[in-house]
Amino acid sequence: MQKTGEAQSVIQARAELLELGGGSWAYGASLSYRGHDKTFTALNERTSSQELSLEVAVKLLSSLKRPCRVSFLSSSIQPPDRRWLERAATTLRMGKSATELIGLLRTHEVKWGKPHEEDEQKCLGLAAEAATQGQHLLAFLETGDENALQHFLGQQPAASPAETMAKTSFKSQYALFGSTLSEQDKETETLCTELSSL
Repeated sequence: MQKTGEAQSVIQARAELLELGGGSWAYGASLSYRGHDKTFTALNERTSSQELSLEVAVKLLSSLKRPCRVSFLSSSIQPPDRRWLERAATTLRMGKSATELIGLLRTHEVKWGKPHEEDEQKCLGLAAEAATQGQHLLAFLETGDENALQHFLGQQPAASPAETMAKTSFKSQYALFGSTLSEQDKETETLCTELSSL
């Protein structure tokens, strides 16, 4: 494996957290290199900002296939203190993520900083979009509301749930949901490979 000092690529990593209340958070993040961008978003329920900060840093850095120099820019994720990370690695809730981040910081040369306002707003917009989509999915999973599923899939909801069921079965909607996720996974893998091979 290449040592960190030999890393040639400089990747821009940007990430912001958005507090939604009640222990729920969303994040928006991106990796950028030579005009190639890959975005990452998620809605996390019942978590803390510290847990999510670790999770986001691990997600971005573990997406890189080889050692890189990374400029990690965020207003809401603070540079991790080494002692704090070592203590967090011994806890039940943050142990796995903290341990992974310690290893990733040995692999990649990471410099932490604050983003430009435009980049910060872009990541916050991604986080807000993830929160909205996640809430639609949760509403569907909790209540079976077909309109919530339609919103999640980016389609116009039908006039009524009965009309939606008449037009298409739940099984075909679920298949569409599954194929949408697998397409996103393929896109993620392709772009992360492109980012790391440049």
